[in-house]
Amino acid sequence: MKKTRGMLIFALMLVLSCGARAQSQQNSPPQNQSAKLGTNNGATQPNPSMIFPIPQEIMDAIAAAIDRADEKHDANHPPPPRDNSGWWFNFFLVSFTGLLVATGAGQCYLIFRTLKATEKSANAAQASAEAVVGQLRAYVSVVSAKIHGFDGEGPYRVQVRIGNTGQTPAFEMSGENGVTIREAEISRSKEELWPPERQHTEKRVPRSKSSQGPGVVSDSFITIQQISAEGKAAVRDGRSAIFAYGEILYRDAFSNDRITKYRLMYGGGAGANAEGLFAICEEGNETT
Repeated sequence: MKKTRGMLIFALMLVLSCGARAQSQQNSPPQNQSAKLGTNNGATQPNPSMIFPIPQEIMDAIAAAIDRADEKHDANHPPPPRDNSGWWFNFFLVSFTGLLVATGAGQCYLIFRTLKATEKSANAAQASAEAVVGQLRAYVSVVSAKIHGFDGEGPYRVQVRIGNTGQTPAFEMSGENGVTIREAEISRSKEELWPPERQHTEKRVPRSKSSQGPGVVSDSFITIQQISAEGKAAVRDGRSAIFAYGEILYRDAFSNDRITKYRLMYGGGAGANAEGLFAICEEGNETT
């Protein structure tokens, strides 16, 4: 509308300029005619004159008319209402994204809780299974040990009794043992009592294997050829001790490999028992 208004004003100014020039030419009479008329007529008659509005007045009137037309157009054509669809779309998008994030966080929390519950159940099941295995498995260990003929002249025999105190058999059971006379402090030492030649595995005698049922005991005997009178006195007064030691390898009913290591003593701090019974040492005993 404003562009049209500007074009109209420019056109009117151009027309009015040309009209004003023509009017000025019309109001000034030619000289030849004046001379001729002066000859024919005695007095000069004034030309009739017309009063035209000046260009500025015409322009102001046109501008006022255009303004009134603009106001009328605006009154008849009010501006359209504000479009809030973009705001609502953004609000919906943000809300939907927040809902997705909250849903994802909730699902992650539920998955975490489920995994923790599953892990707890698995640990409980494993603990229960281990408890069942621990209750029913075989337990092979030394039941007792005794020396025969210590007060005699020898030879002396050390009896080691091995028993299965579990509820299922022990399979592929084998063992190795030994006897030595050492200082009494060895009972508290973690030092191995095996002789040095045991390290040469190629010289060791292959172990025989057997099975032992629950509640069954078996005896093994080790012979000591000679103990001097001084040695016996040291055992009796606690300076020395006779140590019986060894290990037992077996497999339980659940296919688990087990090992039992033992160390017992006669004399030393435990004293020389009148019946020849051995006592368990502080170190050197282990079972799996």
